[in-house]
Amino acid sequence: MLRASDLPSGFRAAGSDLDGDWSFNFAASYACADTPTLSAKERAERGAVFGKPDASLVIERVRRYSLDGAKATIVWARTVTECKRINELSSLSIVDSGFAGDGSLLIRFDAQGLISYTLFVRQGDLVAEVWLGSLTNRTEARRLAQRAADRLCAGTDAC
Repeated sequence: MLRASDLPSGFRAAGSDLDGDWSFNFAASYACADTPTLSAKERAERGAVFGKPDASLVIERVRRYSLDGAKATIVWARTVTECKRINELSSLSIVDSGFAGDGSLLIRFDAQGLISYTLFVRQGDLVAEVWLGSLTNRTEARRLAQRAADRLCAGTDAC
């Protein structure tokens, strides 16, 4: 799991309440006419929320799958970004890939002009989904993805 020290200055740990409309599944349901279903079943899940006084958030969910399930999760996320859009006002797009761990994606969600980013990072049988909210700097996103991959190594024999 990421730590507050992995994030830009000012972020602090804010618990593990993962409720809300931040997940990639939510973004997909908002942007896609027909969202493909992820067939992989998670074996375990943990989460962490980090916040700043200005209400900026970074939310991480780490799931353990079978190795094939973890690989399928990255393929699924890539497939979702190719979905038929509900309308011209919302979209998902991959802006970067293959930059950390055994597999990684940086996905941009445009919800009628409100932009947010989600990272997917796989290391072995673990997949981190990190909602970056308004953190839009690609260099910073790559750095966070590498930190997430490094942290995932502590939880898998794949490294």
